[in-house]
Parts: sequence; C-alpha cells; structure tokens
Amino acid sequence: QTIFSISEERLSDSGKPVREAVDRAVQQVQQLIQNRGAIQGVATGFADIDRMTFGLHAQEMIVLAARPSVGKTSFALNVAENIVLPRGGKAAVPTLFFSLEMGADQLAMRLLCSHARVKMGRLRDGFIDGNEQKALAQAAQAIKGAPLWIDDSGYITILELRAKARRMHAKNKIGLIVIDYLQLISGTDPRVPR
Repeated sequence: QTIFSISEERLSDSGKPVREAVDRAVQQVQQLIQNRGAIQGVATGFADIDRMTFGLHAQEMIVLAARPSVGKTSFALNVAENIVLPRGGKAAVPTLFFSLEMGADQLAMRLLCSHARVKMGRLRDGFIDGNEQKALAQAAQAIKGAPLWIDDSGYITILELRAKARRMHAKNKIGLIVIDYLQLISGTDPRVPR
C-alpha cells in the first residue's frame, strides 16, 4: 500500500479535455492566416525545410536519418549554428548539443569553418589567406558568445542524458537539444530494448 501511494503521487493525470487542444489549434490557425505562411517555430536556416515544417516547435522530436557518411552531423551542426547565431535580427535560441561520437574540439573546428565560410581541407593543409584568417577570428568571437553548450561525455544512458538536459535547462532555458547520435545512447536496463 505504501509503495502504491508513493507511485500514485509521482504519476499525474496526463489526460486532458480535447477542448484545450482545440483552442490551441484554433489559435495556431489564426496565426497562420494572419502571418500568411510565415514560420511559426524556430527557423533552421534552411528555407525549404522551414517551409515544409514551419520551423522547429516545442515538444517535437525530429529524427534525422540517412546512410553513413552523408553529413548528418554537419547538417545538425549547421542547424544548431543557424539557431544560436541567427541572421536577420532574430533571437538566438539556447541549444544543448550532445555529441556521443565526436569531441567538442572537433565540433568547434567545424563550427568555426562553417561560420567563417572557410573550407576545412584548406585549413588542414595550411593554405588559407589573410581574409580567411580574419573571417575565422570573427567567427571565433561570434561563436564564443553564442548560447551553445556541447556535452561530449561519450557513453551515456538515457536517464543521464535527461538529467543533464534538465539541469542545463534549469540554468539556461534550453530551447533545442541535439543528440548526435541516438544509437550511441545506452538503455538503463540491458533486458529492455532501447
């Protein structure tokens, strides 16, 4: 009985009357009509994707899936870059990037090159000119001030990931969480499928 009462307290009623959801849907319809197709959520920086999805929205889980080595990490990093360093006077959205495969330094290097529009291959070979060096320095200053946090702790369970995300959200009101990549997250019980 005591155990049951404890679990009763932890569980909340998640069922809600449909009228609340309909009211919110009607508000969204009115906004879409007033704004004539403008992006309602957070813009990814990729016009075609934003047009199809109306931007990223709270409580959505979007899975980016593709064959190996086609640029999923680069694309996710570009979306994060566009969200934390938006163009056109839009507000930056604090973002938490869990990198379970690549180190924070590697991601920062990719971010620098992407934001400065400098090819990584040229940088690795050491053949960049003065303008590219200046662009990299400016990109570094912009990225340093961006509301982006990278957690590259590697092996992590879903419960640890949730705890870290909640802790970070309590401090910084995170608006986007990127996980690179889902298959590297461990389950909490080896007998239960991820």
